[in-house]
Amino acid sequence: MSHWYAMRRCIGKNGEDIAEELGQEYSTVRRWTRPYEGPTDSGSRGPGDKLHRIIRKSLELGTRPEDAFAPLDEIETLLGRVCIETIPFNKPINEITEELGKTMEETGQALSVAAKGLSNKSLSSCERERIIKESKEALREWATFIMYMERAGK
Repeated sequence: MSHWYAMRRCIGKNGEDIAEELGQEYSTVRRWTRPYEGPTDSGSRGPGDKLHRIIRKSLELGTRPEDAFAPLDEIETLLGRVCIETIPFNKPINEITEELGKTMEETGQALSVAAKGLSNKSLSSCERERIIKESKEALREWATFIMYMERAGK
């Protein structure tokens, strides 16, 4: 999905209210919902496009990913949402699904430890860290698999 189309979906018919909230002119907010093809175009680079370019450039300049993606982490926290990093698509689907299978097995073991620890209220910090690590890895691989399947269908 393009940045301008994502903004169009988000803003919908609420452009005037959103412009007021941001202290922007309505025409500026409206331009974010149109394709940007250059400085003479009626579209305008919206906040999503700008954030994407900032993060991409930061990564190109060698910033650690956990630091480059910090703005997204903050947005996630503020909105109570989770964005999941995916694995690069330079692997064949059978390798991705194989990794997913292994991770699911490891996650199952971690969740079993979690269930016992939560029922006994005896989860150590080490166990908690392992559960979090395994769960995040499983989410990452599931997200990659889903994205792979979505792209394969296009």
